[in-house]
Amino acid sequence: MSPVIPKPHDLLKVSLNRETLQFEQARGAVFDLLQPTPFVVVRRACPRREWIPIGVRGPSRSERYGGWLHEDSVLRLYDPPSLKEVPPKRSLPSFEALSLLKKLWSGMELEWGPVGSVGFELASGAEAVSPDSDLDLLIYASQPFSCAFARELIECRATLPATLDVQVTTDAGSFALAEYAYQQGAVALRQLGGTVLVSDPWRDSVVRFA
Repeated sequence: MSPVIPKPHDLLKVSLNRETLQFEQARGAVFDLLQPTPFVVVRRACPRREWIPIGVRGPSRSERYGGWLHEDSVLRLYDPPSLKEVPPKRSLPSFEALSLLKKLWSGMELEWGPVGSVGFELASGAEAVSPDSDLDLLIYASQPFSCAFARELIECRATLPATLDVQVTTDAGSFALAEYAYQQGAVALRQLGGTVLVSDPWRDSVVRFA
């Protein structure tokens, strides 16, 4: 059986080993953060052999620490689609919004799931969501879909009890669902080398650099 390859936004439960976790700065502080909740998120970066690019959540939303994790330290992988099936332990607007979306999007064939604070709390059990937290979602779409379909998906946000922020990931990169839904020109596509403006986020036809 081939090993599972972590993708950006996957959450990893890790074994804490200073030899298999590398951080360029605040190394001691990052290990202190990981002690009670040893979970990291896979970030988008150029791959290294046997090393996974990861990020660690700090106490505040603005605090993020980038680093590298050796693949031998992965204890368990949680991807966004699997996390939407995890029952939350608390009743908060963003969790309620996720429950409603599971019903509204029940017929959608594309894989999707929560990321951000909602995904982190569902995976780790640590309280990361606040009453005013957004519901951040990721949709996987290797094949194109229309702007009209995107509008059908995003327009349900008016009925949700939390602010909805949806990113779509393709083979070329990732983009905001709302921007594509109401596209009036180029769309910002996030890639390894930075953000580019494209006319088609699946075919990566670059209009100009953002």
